[in-house]
Amino acid sequence: MKLSKLIKIKHKITPNRLIILAVVLVYLVLAWLYFGPDSIHSLGSHIFNNGADPQQFVWYYNWWPYAITHHLNPFISRYVWYPKGYNVSWSTSIPTLSLLMLPVTLLGGAVLSYNLVALLSPVIAALTMFALIKYITKNNYAAFLSGYIYGFSSFMLGQLLGHPHQYAIFILPLTILVYLLLLNRRIKPVYFVICEAVLLLMQTGISLEITLTFTLFAALFWMLAYWLSEHRALLRRSIKYIIYSFIVYIVALSPFIFYLLKGLSNLPKTIHPLIPFSLNLANLFIPTQLTLIGGNGLTSITHFYTGNIAENGAYVGLPLLLIMLYITIRYWQDKILRVSILTLIIVGIAALGPRLHLIGQTGASLWMPWALAAKIPLIDAAQPDRFALYFFLVISVVIGIWLAKDSKDRSYRRLKYILVLVGLVFIIPNSSYYSWSKPKLPAIFEKQNLSLYLNGQPNLLILPFNNSSIYYQYASHMAFTQTGGYVGFTPKDYATNPVVKALLSSQLPPNFNQLFINFVRQNHITKIIIIKPLTLPLIMNAISKLNWQKQTIGNSWLIIPNNNQ
Repeated sequence: MKLSKLIKIKHKITPNRLIILAVVLVYLVLAWLYFGPDSIHSLGSHIFNNGADPQQFVWYYNWWPYAITHHLNPFISRYVWYPKGYNVSWSTSIPTLSLLMLPVTLLGGAVLSYNLVALLSPVIAALTMFALIKYITKNNYAAFLSGYIYGFSSFMLGQLLGHPHQYAIFILPLTILVYLLLLNRRIKPVYFVICEAVLLLMQTGISLEITLTFTLFAALFWMLAYWLSEHRALLRRSIKYIIYSFIVYIVALSPFIFYLLKGLSNLPKTIHPLIPFSLNLANLFIPTQLTLIGGNGLTSITHFYTGNIAENGAYVGLPLLLIMLYITIRYWQDKILRVSILTLIIVGIAALGPRLHLIGQTGASLWMPWALAAKIPLIDAAQPDRFALYFFLVISVVIGIWLAKDSKDRSYRRLKYILVLVGLVFIIPNSSYYSWSKPKLPAIFEKQNLSLYLNGQPNLLILPFNNSSIYYQYASHMAFTQTGGYVGFTPKDYATNPVVKALLSSQLPPNFNQLFINFVRQNHITKIIIIKPLTLPLIMNAISKLNWQKQTIGNSWLIIPNNNQ
């Protein structure tokens, strides 16, 4: 009897597990086909879409494990912007991802961690959306397609160029799922409070920006739902548990909050200008080069987009937009879908930023409502074009619910899936735009030369300034500190320094030499490394005139300053 029951239980569980396994495999294969390297060995040696931002995040994947294993304060790094150091709480330091990948970093290096998270982020995001829609609809096919829309969206395609704090978006569907479990009494309130607090904490450790904007738009969704819902008492009861979860979250986050407040004085007035980094209305219909179909053929239009290609990720495509329009008209009386669509419209207006963008123009006189929100502290640092994330979050949910809606007409049900599949074809990525390359390491930073030229933990100034210096530091196993380092914004104390301004702009003031001597002395710079092929002759000539001791190692100069000068 017991054996027969066990067989029945296994029989019931196995198909569901097989479906989940199949979904995982399909997402993995697609991610590898779209973005994977030619060789699996490249995962540990080459960087996906190598550049300044990816190298910055490689450094951060290394920093948190390094700080913890060396008993350092992980919130303040004195390895960059020495001697004052750098408060990483205000930068995109991704502690959640770094700590999750700690075993991989310690065993295989931070480059491997960076690449694995980049390749797996679309997969995991798709899976968490799959889990959400599967719970709502009990329909595997609808959940699979919804997961794809979210995990392989145009937003994801852009952010994969080098922004793990934006493409690691797997937590958002889970926060919604946990809340639905509470409403449906499938989870005890105490477990909800703990789970939601942990999810918020993890999300903050990936992106404070997304935590704030998601909370803002989730609150908007809740208010609309309360306004239209017939279950207001249930929604009201949930509020106290949401408050409890935020209290637990804030208490757990208190060390981070302490360093946030401590770093306020060194925060630049503007982290990102909002008008250039706002959604271009045309981007909803016209793809960038990151999209396979139409992307390369429409560059005469898309080159007018402001910001950069990584941030122009709002392309939904005409088929999915038409589907959303049909759902809006056909199912407006469905209150859940109505709340979702109203939220989508409001988010869309917010994404347009303080001023309207159309093609390459900014509406000179057309004011947009986000101009008001942009005056709120913390929210004022959120880039409106990144609200495209919530387009795909809402669209995935709406389309998933629509696909799963029962219909007696089998042909209509089949047509719905065909139309969505056509829509997915329109957002297939242009794989040729994504690259894998091995960072070039100047000879002076190679392992065999470290003890010869960089012994004793020197403090360096590396030129060109804030180029790849943090990668050189990581590759040298943190063998030196440096005055500088592209790990986020330039600290205010340094941003106003005439030497830093000159090195960043390559516009040298008449008294640059004396200013430079003072800068080297004040920041305890013991050695200067100049990568000759990358540094402007103007800067090289100015430093050469100081007649400091100079040695050539490979393609670099090693200069020993005369601090008695």
